[in-house]
Amino acid sequence: FHVNESNNHNNNKMATNAMRMLGRRFLSNEAASQSAVVKAAEEAKATGVWKSYKIYSAFAVLACGGVAFKAFSADEPAGPPFVAYEHLRIRRKPFPFGDGERSLFHNDHVNALPTGYNH
Repeated sequence: FHVNESNNHNNNKMATNAMRMLGRRFLSNEAASQSAVVKAAEEAKATGVWKSYKIYSAFAVLACGGVAFKAFSADEPAGPPFVAYEHLRIRRKPFPFGDGERSLFHNDHVNALPTGYNH
């Protein structure tokens, strides 16, 4: 009889400890889930902030690009007048491609032909 009482007492004590552990685990899981919800809300807010930063910076880049395009696409002033120096642009034999007057990397805006600029 006395042994059964101590077993009941130990069983009650173990049940109480188990309930305490389950309660702690439940509360800690609930707190963790609440912190996860808060963290997800903060991440969503941060995502929205970065999305707006990307949109505003895209508009700024497009505006700067438009200004730069407008500034650099203006008509270029005329270059220096052509002077036909005898020692420049000597053609002893025509180039083996095209019309024979223009080199392979000829640029009409920069390179002159023996008769003058071609632009």
